[in-house]
Amino acid sequence: MVEIIAVIISIATPFALIAYKHPIGFRRIYWPISVIGLAVFLGICLWSIAIVTAHGALRPFIKPDAIEAASNAIAAINTTSYWFLLNYLAFQAYFSILLWLPEILGIKEQQS
Repeated sequence: MVEIIAVIISIATPFALIAYKHPIGFRRIYWPISVIGLAVFLGICLWSIAIVTAHGALRPFIKPDAIEAASNAIAAINTTSYWFLLNYLAFQAYFSILLWLPEILGIKEQQS
Protein backbone atom coordinates (compact mmCIF):
# COMPACT_ATOMS: atom_id res chain seq x y z
CA MET A 1 0.00 0.00 0.00
CA VAL A 2 2.85 2.38 0.80
CA GLU A 3 4.31 1.76 -2.65
CA ILE A 4 1.02 2.67 -4.33
CA ILE A 5 0.81 5.91 -2.37
CA ALA A 6 4.41 6.72 -3.26
CA VAL A 7 3.71 6.13 -6.95
CA ILE A 8 0.61 8.33 -6.83
CA ILE A 9 2.53 11.14 -5.15
CA SER A 10 5.41 10.83 -7.61
CA ILE A 11 2.96 11.08 -10.53
CA ALA A 12 0.94 13.96 -9.04
CA THR A 13 3.84 16.16 -7.98
CA PRO A 14 5.12 17.08 -11.48
CA PHE A 15 1.63 18.15 -12.49
CA ALA A 16 1.44 20.48 -9.49
CA LEU A 17 4.83 21.90 -10.39
CA ILE A 18 3.78 22.45 -14.02
CA ALA A 19 0.50 24.07 -12.90
CA TYR A 20 2.38 26.41 -10.54
CA LYS A 21 5.35 27.33 -12.73
CA HIS A 22 3.68 27.22 -16.16
CA PRO A 23 -0.10 27.79 -15.79
CA ILE A 24 -0.64 28.45 -19.49
CA GLY A 25 1.16 25.23 -20.39
CA PHE A 26 -0.93 23.33 -17.86
CA ARG A 27 -4.11 24.70 -19.44
CA ARG A 28 -2.96 23.15 -22.72
CA ILE A 29 -2.54 19.68 -21.24
CA TYR A 30 -5.56 19.79 -18.89
CA TRP A 31 -8.20 18.67 -21.40
CA PRO A 32 -6.21 15.82 -22.97
CA ILE A 33 -5.42 14.47 -19.49
CA SER A 34 -9.06 14.81 -18.42
CA VAL A 35 -10.30 13.03 -21.55
CA ILE A 36 -7.79 10.21 -21.07
CA GLY A 37 -8.87 9.85 -17.42
CA LEU A 38 -12.53 9.72 -18.46
CA ALA A 39 -11.76 7.13 -21.15
CA VAL A 40 -9.94 4.93 -18.63
CA PHE A 41 -12.82 5.25 -16.16
CA LEU A 42 -15.42 4.39 -18.81
CA GLY A 43 -13.31 1.47 -20.01
CA ILE A 44 -13.17 0.05 -16.49
CA CYS A 45 -16.93 0.47 -16.12
CA LEU A 46 -17.55 -1.27 -19.45
CA TRP A 47 -15.21 -4.09 -18.40
CA SER A 48 -17.22 -4.59 -15.22
CA ILE A 49 -20.54 -4.53 -17.08
CA ALA A 50 -19.23 -6.98 -19.70
CA ILE A 51 -18.08 -9.45 -17.06
CA VAL A 52 -21.41 -9.41 -15.23
CA THR A 53 -23.38 -9.69 -18.50
CA ALA A 54 -21.23 -12.55 -19.79
CA HIS A 55 -21.57 -14.41 -16.50
CA GLY A 56 -25.34 -14.02 -16.62
CA ALA A 57 -25.50 -15.20 -20.22
CA LEU A 58 -23.24 -18.21 -19.63
CA ARG A 59 -24.81 -19.28 -16.33
CA PRO A 60 -27.26 -21.75 -17.97
CA PHE A 61 -24.29 -23.56 -19.54
CA ILE A 62 -22.36 -23.96 -16.28
CA LYS A 63 -22.75 -27.25 -14.45
CA PRO A 64 -24.71 -26.80 -11.21
CA ASP A 65 -21.82 -28.01 -9.06
CA ALA A 66 -19.45 -25.47 -10.70
CA ILE A 67 -21.65 -22.37 -10.33
CA GLU A 68 -20.04 -21.36 -7.04
CA ALA A 69 -16.54 -21.69 -8.48
CA ALA A 70 -17.55 -19.67 -11.55
CA SER A 71 -19.07 -16.96 -9.35
CA ASN A 72 -15.87 -16.83 -7.29
CA ALA A 73 -13.79 -16.51 -10.47
CA ILE A 74 -16.02 -13.66 -11.69
CA ALA A 75 -15.72 -11.92 -8.33
CA ALA A 76 -11.92 -12.25 -8.49
CA ILE A 77 -11.57 -10.57 -11.91
CA ASN A 78 -14.40 -8.07 -11.62
CA THR A 79 -13.53 -4.57 -10.49
CA THR A 80 -15.38 -2.51 -7.96
CA SER A 81 -16.73 0.43 -9.94
CA TYR A 82 -17.40 2.48 -6.82
CA TRP A 83 -13.70 2.65 -5.97
CA PHE A 84 -12.87 3.65 -9.50
CA LEU A 85 -15.60 6.29 -9.43
CA LEU A 86 -14.14 7.76 -6.24
CA ASN A 87 -10.64 7.64 -7.73
CA TYR A 88 -11.80 9.32 -10.92
CA LEU A 89 -13.61 12.05 -9.00
CA ALA A 90 -10.53 12.65 -6.84
CA PHE A 91 -8.34 12.74 -9.97
CA GLN A 92 -10.67 15.23 -11.65
CA ALA A 93 -10.94 17.39 -8.54
CA TYR A 94 -7.14 17.49 -8.19
CA PHE A 95 -6.64 18.53 -11.79
CA SER A 96 -9.43 21.10 -11.57
CA ILE A 97 -7.81 22.66 -8.51
CA LEU A 98 -4.50 22.73 -10.38
CA LEU A 99 -6.26 24.41 -13.31
CA TRP A 100 -7.54 27.15 -11.00
CA LEU A 101 -4.27 27.41 -9.07
CA PRO A 102 -3.29 30.82 -10.49
CA GLU A 103 -6.66 32.28 -9.52
CA ILE A 104 -6.54 30.66 -6.08
CA LEU A 105 -3.03 31.99 -5.37
CA GLY A 106 -3.62 35.30 -7.11
CA ILE A 107 -0.76 34.72 -9.56
CA LYS A 108 -0.76 36.79 -12.72
CA GLU A 109 -0.31 34.43 -15.67
CA GLN A 110 2.66 35.08 -17.91
CA GLN A 111 3.72 33.48 -21.15
CA SER A 112 6.17 30.67 -20.42
